[in-house]
Amino acid sequence: MSLVRSRWLHHVASRVTLTFVACAIVPLIGLAGLTVRRTTEQLNVQASPRLRYDVKAVGVDALGRLTLWSNTLRVVVSTRK
Repeated sequence: MSLVRSRWLHHVASRVTLTFVACAIVPLIGLAGLTVRRTTEQLNVQASPRLRYDVKAVGVDALGRLTLWSNTLRVVVSTRK
């Protein structure tokens, strides 16, 4: 086999390999990007009501503690008079 033909076959084989890899990887990258985007959207949708509930629970707890301290201070002040 001549050197020119060997180089030509190597060039063709390289292009075929590159085309195969591109045809396999490009859809995988697209699918991965789509999956990440949809998963992120779904997690945000699920997290929003849960976060709202948790914030409300913390607020109610803080209000309860403040009310308890307020009542305690009223009792202390009334006993000092």
